[in-house]
Amino acid sequence: MRRVRRLHWLGLGLLGLQLPGLDTALPLSWGAIALVVLGALKLREARRAAELRRMSLLLLVATGVMAALLPGLGPSLLQVLTTLVALAALLAQELGDGLLPRQLLGRSFRLLAAALPLVLVLFLLLPRLGPVFSVPLNQAARTGLSDRIEPGSIASLVAIDAPAVRIGFEAGQPPAEPERYWRVLVLNRFDGRRWERDAPDPPF
Repeated sequence: MRRVRRLHWLGLGLLGLQLPGLDTALPLSWGAIALVVLGALKLREARRAAELRRMSLLLLVATGVMAALLPGLGPSLLQVLTTLVALAALLAQELGDGLLPRQLLGRSFRLLAAALPLVLVLFLLLPRLGPVFSVPLNQAARTGLSDRIEPGSIASLVAIDAPAVRIGFEAGQPPAEPERYWRVLVLNRFDGRRWERDAPDPPF
C-alpha cells in the first residue's frame, strides 16, 4: 500500500503544478482546486483498499477537469503523466508489489494507448452536440454607459479605457468646473432582475 500512496502523492503533485495556470475568475477553476486540496486531505487518512481505489479515480476525474481548463501543450503533458500515475496506482493495488515501477508505468502506458483508437473513433463519429445545460463561466461586464443593467449577472468587472461619452459646447468654452456635472442616464424601471430606462418620447 505504501507504493500506491506514493503514486497518489505523485499524482497530486503533478496536479498541483497545474494550479497556478488556472483562471480563478472561472468557477470551475475553484472546483479543480477543491478536488486537489480535498484529495490531499483524504489521502492523509486513506488506509483501506476501497479508499485508495477512490483516490485513483479522483486523480482521473481531476485530470479531466484540468484538461478542460488548461488545454495547452505543457499542461497536457502533465495531464498525461498524471493519468499514467493514476493507472499505475490502480495496477499496483490490483497486482500487488510484484511489478517494478518501470513495469507499472509501462503497463499504464499500454492501457492508455489501447484507449486511443476508441477515443479517435468517438471523436470522428459522434455528433458535435451542445451541452445539455450551460453554465456561464465568465460573464465579465465592462465599465461605461448602458441603457440596461442586470447586477445579478455580473461575475467580474473589466475596466475599459475607451471614452464613455463625448461632450461639446456650443459657445466653445466649457462652463465653470463646479457646473460640469450632468445626469446622463436614469434607469427608472425595474422588473425584478434588471434596471432599464423608459423609452424616450418620440420627437414631434
